Amino acid sequence: MAGGSAIRGSRVGAGPMGEAERGEAIARFRVSYWCLNGHETKPSFAEDGTVVVPDEWDCPRCGFPAGRDKNNPPSPIKNEPYKTHLAYVKERRTEAEAKKRFWKQRSKNFAETTKTKESEQQRVTQKSRLLCSLGGIEQSDIRAQRAPRYRRALAPSQAFQNHNSCL
Repeated sequence: MAGGSAIRGSRVGAGPMGEAERGEAIARFRVSYWCLNGHETKPSFAEDGTVVVPDEWDCPRCGFPAGRDKNNPPSPIKNEPYKTHLAYVKERRTEAEAKKRFWKQRSKNFAETTKTKESEQQRVTQKSRLLCSLGGIEQSDIRAQRAPRYRRALAPSQAFQNHNSCL
């Protein structure tokens, strides 16, 4: 057997743990609480006169609220599930209002999209006219530059050769 200290788990100079180091203990009393499942819980409270004993206590076994009356324990709280934003909106509006707002917003978005497309077309047309007036570039050449890839487009050197020669 290996040699070792006779006092294991303590440090040098350690004395007995007792009332002298921790102070005097306050007198305590226990109160019984019962939940709906019949579990009994007995938490302890200090007898110093300042403690207010609660009417309900959470059961550590099942989590239901427990009361002091064994024959009439409190009923558990009904938790409502988390509601989404859509659920709150449906509470505020009827289906007819929702359809009305949907179509109003859709027509507004369509009008904005149409205006944006028209203004983009006007901007491109003005730019192409400006380039043509500066360098004698044909508008068909500029349109070919903007053409999608599936169409045959002119090479950049061909499209702008007139413009380069003007400089």
